[in-house]
Amino acid sequence: MKIRPYEESDLPEVLSLLQRSDNTNRTAETWNGNHLTAILAFQEKKLVGAIPLEPRNFCISKSENIPLLWVTGAHVDPEYRSKGLGSQMDAELRRQFYPQYQAVFVYREDETSAAYRWYEKLGYQVLLPILSFKIETAGKSRSIGTNTTLHEGFDAIQKIESSLYEFHLKFSSSFGGRPKRHPKYWSSRIESHYYKAAYKYSVLKSEAGFALLGETSIRDGISRFDVLDFEFSQDFTARKEWFDALLGHAASKALKEVRIQFSPEEGLQPWFEEYGFTNRWRTNLMGCLVDPKDFLFQKVDAVLKLAGCQLNIATPKLGSVLLGDAYCQADAKKASVFLEDGELQKLLLHRTDFDVEGGQDCLKQMNIIFKKTPWAYRQLDYI
Repeated sequence: MKIRPYEESDLPEVLSLLQRSDNTNRTAETWNGNHLTAILAFQEKKLVGAIPLEPRNFCISKSENIPLLWVTGAHVDPEYRSKGLGSQMDAELRRQFYPQYQAVFVYREDETSAAYRWYEKLGYQVLLPILSFKIETAGKSRSIGTNTTLHEGFDAIQKIESSLYEFHLKFSSSFGGRPKRHPKYWSSRIESHYYKAAYKYSVLKSEAGFALLGETSIRDGISRFDVLDFEFSQDFTARKEWFDALLGHAASKALKEVRIQFSPEEGLQPWFEEYGFTNRWRTNLMGCLVDPKDFLFQKVDAVLKLAGCQLNIATPKLGSVLLGDAYCQADAKKASVFLEDGELQKLLLHRTDFDVEGGQDCLKQMNIIFKKTPWAYRQLDYI
C-alpha cells in the first residue's frame, strides 16, 4: 500500500474513485475551481482511497484567520475499510501539509455513524453544531414588497456582490466560523460550487439585507429554495419584510419549501420558530489543529513573557508545557492548568475560554489571546 499527496495527473483516477462512493460526484471543473488537493492510497497501481481537501483561509475570530484544509468527500473502497487505511491517510495528511496548513475541518451529520466515530478517534472535535430549519410555503404566501429587488443568474449576482460584502461587514463580520469573505467571494463560490449543476441561483436584496437562493429538488425531490447565504438587520420590521419577500418569491414559483441552515450561536432560532420555521436536523462542524503544541507556543509564549506571566498547561497527549516567564514568582501571575486534549483545541480555536475570577492575571491573559468568539454558518461555504 502506498500513500502519497495528490498530483495533477491523478485527477481522472480520483474522479473515477469518487464516482464509486456514495458522495455527490465531483467534477474536474469543481475540483480545479476550488483548488483541491488530496491524500491518496494505492494498492499497487490501483487507487483505493482518497481524502480530498480544499484549502481555505478560515476565520476563527473577528481578527484571526488560519489556513486550513477542508475534507470533502473522503472515500475508501469497501474491501479496504476497517484495516487502518483511513488512519494512515490522516496521519500522512498531517505530515505532508503542516505547517502550510494549521488545521483540518470536516462536516459530519450522523453522530452514530462509523465515520463520525472514526473522526472522534483521530482527535477531531465538534466545534460547532449546525441547525437546519424549513418552512412549507402552502398557505403562507407573502408579498415580495416594493423595497426588494430580485437578481437572477450568475451574471446578475456578480454585478451586485460588492453590496453583499457590505451587508456582511455591517451585520456579521464579528463572527468566526467560516471562510474569510471578500468582495468577489459569492461569484467565486457559485462558479465552482459542489452542487452548481443542481441549483438555479438568485438573490433577493433590500436595504435590510439579502438572501442568496438556490432553487433545487436535489436528493429528496422536494421543490424548494435553499437559502445558501443571508444577512439581515436586527430590526423586527425589516426582518419581517425579509421573511415575507423570501416566502413570497418561493410562492410565486410554486415551490413547496424554503430551507435554511445557521449556527445556534447567532441567536436566530427564536426568530425562525416565531415565523413558522421548524427544525429538520442538526449536523456538526468538526476539526482539529495539526500541531496544537506548536500553535500554543506561537500564540502564547512571547505574550506571556512580556506580561511577566507563567503558565504550565498539560493535557494527556501533550504532557506538561511551560509557557511565558519561567522565573515568575508572583502567585497572581502563575497558573497550572490540566485540560483534556479536545478542550485545549477548543480553547485555541476560540471555542471556549477560562472561567476566571479574582486576580489570576495569567489566565486573564489567555482569555485575551483566545477570546471566545461566536461562530456563524452559511450553506454556501459547504461543498
